[in-house]
Amino acid sequence: AYAFKDFEWIKMVMKKLKIAALLLCIVVFFMLMIANKFYELWVGKKIIVPFELSAILALTSIVFLFFSPYSIFLNGVSKIRLNTYLVILQSVIYIPVAYLLTKNFSMGIPGILIAALVCELPLRITQPIQYKLIIENRAYGIWNK
Repeated sequence: AYAFKDFEWIKMVMKKLKIAALLLCIVVFFMLMIANKFYELWVGKKIIVPFELSAILALTSIVFLFFSPYSIFLNGVSKIRLNTYLVILQSVIYIPVAYLLTKNFSMGIPGILIAALVCELPLRITQPIQYKLIIENRAYGIWNK
């Protein structure tokens, strides 16, 4: 569709993907509500998974659901330079942020997951912007590479 400049079709598909993501977020929410019962059935009562850990995993899933279509679109149209730079930045800052959250703020495993979400922020902010610029044929410089 991008090669044929069928931006209307791309917009329609992205809208459907956003609706699907919203519906799946509702499923994630219900899964979160029954997670402890599921864990109990799966591994028994000896291992207790904190609700905070389940909630952060649910949030991670929701972020993935909403932003994957942008990543897929940008990769599909070969506009990956900005993403590449941001993933490198994400990789560099992840370990210090994870260490800070787990050790200095005593967050443990949830801190590791929160660090991943925090380090993804630049990427998650720029991807929808880059998508919109490309679809509106206004992408220049790094936004179009």
